[in-house]
Amino acid sequence: MSTALAPRSHGDYRSAVADGLPHPRAAALAPRGRDFAVALREARQANGLSQRGLQRRSGLASSDICRYEKGERTPTLEVAHVLDTVLQTGDELLKLARAARRPSPAARSAPPYQLPAPPTILVGRDRELACLDAAARRASTVVVDGMFGVGKTGLVRQWGHQGDPRERWPDGVLFADLRGYSPAGPPAEPTSVLGHLLRSLHVEDIPDDEQEQERAHLLRTVLADRRALIVLDDAANVEQVRPLLSVGPDCTVLITARRRLPGLSIRDGAARVPVEPLAIRAAALVLAAGTGWNVDNPALAEIAAACDRLPLALHAAAVAIGDRAARPPADVVAELTGAQGLDVLTDAAADDPASALRVVLAASYHRLPHSAARVLRTLADVADDGEVTYTDLPRWLRDDDGDADAVTVLLREHLLTDTGRSVRIPGLLRRYLATATTEQEVA
Repeated sequence: MSTALAPRSHGDYRSAVADGLPHPRAAALAPRGRDFAVALREARQANGLSQRGLQRRSGLASSDICRYEKGERTPTLEVAHVLDTVLQTGDELLKLARAARRPSPAARSAPPYQLPAPPTILVGRDRELACLDAAARRASTVVVDGMFGVGKTGLVRQWGHQGDPRERWPDGVLFADLRGYSPAGPPAEPTSVLGHLLRSLHVEDIPDDEQEQERAHLLRTVLADRRALIVLDDAANVEQVRPLLSVGPDCTVLITARRRLPGLSIRDGAARVPVEPLAIRAAALVLAAGTGWNVDNPALAEIAAACDRLPLALHAAAVAIGDRAARPPADVVAELTGAQGLDVLTDAAADDPASALRVVLAASYHRLPHSAARVLRTLADVADDGEVTYTDLPRWLRDDDGDADAVTVLLREHLLTDTGRSVRIPGLLRRYLATATTEQEVA
C-alpha cells in the first residue's frame, strides 16, 4: 500500500483529535470529487477503509454510508461533520453536504411569498405598526400577542405587505398556521412546520419527520445568508415555537399568539408587541365601513362597545346588520347589544367555524387549566360591570397558591385585563360563560 494512502490507526486518530492537530495527510486525503458521494468514496478509499471499516470508526450504519456513496441520500450536517472528523478531510465533506442541501440557483431565483393579503379594512393601528417597525429593528423575533379576535393576524399581514415585500424580503416571505387555538384540530407539530418551511424554500432532501432537530439545523443553514420574513400565526406555546426560530441573522420571525410568551423574550431575545382592542372611534369606523352607516351615528358606538371593540366581532356585527337591512335600525341595535348578541354575532359566521365567536371563545376557554377556568367563572359571576377590584379579589379566591396563580394565567391568556386598580373580564366572554348551555361548554 502506498505510504501516502496508508490509514492512521484508530488510536492515532483519537490522539490527533485530542491534541487538536491537523492530519499529516490532509492534502492527500482531501476530497477531489465535485459532489458529496464521490468525495466520501474517495476519502474512505484514501484512508484504506471499507464501508464496514468506516462504519466501525464513525458509528454510522453501513447501510447509510452505502446510500451516501451512491448519492441516494445527503447526510445531515452533523453526520458530515462526523465523517470529516474520522476521515480528516478538513471540513470538505461538511461544505459539500451544506452545498447539496441548498436549493438550486433556479429555485433561489423564485423565492416564496406566502403571506395572505392584508385586510381590506384596518384602522386605528398606526401605533402598533410603528411598534412592529421598531421591534423588528432591534430583534430577529417579534411576538404579537393579544386576546381572541383583537386583530393580531390582520395587523401582521398589513405590516408584511407595507412597501414592496420583494425589496424588503428578497429571499421570500413564508407563512405557517400553527393552529394553536384552531377548532379544526390540534396544534401543528414543530417538525411538520419545519418540513413546510423547508419545502417552501425548495429544499428537496429533507430529514424524516422524527428528525426534528436535524430539520431545524437544516433550516438554519438554508437561511444563514438570506433575508426573509417568517410569519408563524396562532402559536400555542413556547415549546411549539422555539424549534422554529432556526433562521439567519438577517431574517425576521413574527409570531402571533393569544397568550403572552415571556419565555421567548427571556431565552431567545424576542421583542413583544401587545395588541389591545380598538379605540371606540376606530371601532365605529370599522362598523361604518362595513355597513354604510354614518360613523357619527351613536348606535355604532353602542354596538362597538357590545363587541368589546374587537375587529373580529365588529366585522361579524357588520355582516349581521347587512343581513337585517330590512329591519328598523333600532331593532337591529337592540338585538346586537342585548342578551342574544353573542348568538347573533356567532350566526353571522355560520359557514366559517374559525370566525364564529362562540367557537373562538370556547377555544380559549377550554385550553385553560382547571383552576384558572374555575376562577374565571367565579369572577364572571361576581364582576360588577365586568370588573373586580384588586381589593375585592381575595374574597373570591381560595386560600391557596393555585387561585393566585390562576389569576396570573388568565392575565397572560388575555382573558383578564389589568386596569391598574382592577381586573376586567371582556363582555363577550362573560356572555359566553353566562349562556353556555352544555356541560362541555363550561366544564
